[in-house]
Amino acid sequence: MSGSFILPPQCFSLIHPRYAEGFVYYLKYYIDAHGDNGKAELNSVVPTHTITMIASNKFSYCGTDIANDVLRLNFNPSNLGTNVNNVSENLADAVSKAPQPSGAPSLSFAARASITKDYETQVAEVLARCQSLLQNPKLKFEPNFDALGAALKSGKDAREDWERNLGNFALGYYQSLQSALEYQKFGDDEMLREGFEEGIPEGIIRLRILEKIKSSYNEIVLEDGALVIQASFLTFGRQQQTDIYRLHLRTGGQMFTMLLRR
Repeated sequence: MSGSFILPPQCFSLIHPRYAEGFVYYLKYYIDAHGDNGKAELNSVVPTHTITMIASNKFSYCGTDIANDVLRLNFNPSNLGTNVNNVSENLADAVSKAPQPSGAPSLSFAARASITKDYETQVAEVLARCQSLLQNPKLKFEPNFDALGAALKSGKDAREDWERNLGNFALGYYQSLQSALEYQKFGDDEMLREGFEEGIPEGIIRLRILEKIKSSYNEIVLEDGALVIQASFLTFGRQQQTDIYRLHLRTGGQMFTMLLRR
């Protein structure tokens, strides 16, 4: 790992070998999962490249956290030697929750990792399919992840795992849009496509999180020539395949309904 951890001599006497082995195992797992970005992130929040071991009641058995630029292996005094192999199972979460250096991104490491892994690897295919169905190569997705993250951080009802799933949840809403367009056969109906373009002239699909919404789980609004899929702190990321949300657009004196399942 670039800028590998430097263990001060005194640490060797402070860290039990079995806890050290558990840390090394999950460090390798972390690097395999997150690659160079993960290495850079870990080094940025542990600039001292130092690891130590402390007694703490923070975890039932043991766990890892980062404080004062030092990575700490915590053991519960009442359970010393228990579950030692899992001491750094939460390493990615520890990195994500660590105090951030000046100039760090607004989104946590976990959230950014989810966007990279779950969203960016798949969204191009979904966008291309929606563009094809609408015959509009200029159609754009604008999830605005920074705004989503800021909203979820401030929402007391937000689900605890939103950071690890931010990219996957955002992708899910766009996949639902694709399913709606396919279900309504937009690719075969010129009137539907014209109505979509008339109602959404900017060709932008945005995501937004509000404190409260009128619908049960999510809703669609037209705003400034864009289509905005909205959810609340409480409902963001909830999959309810039986729920159907309708966007009404009027064109040529006729009404059609676009169904969005999410």
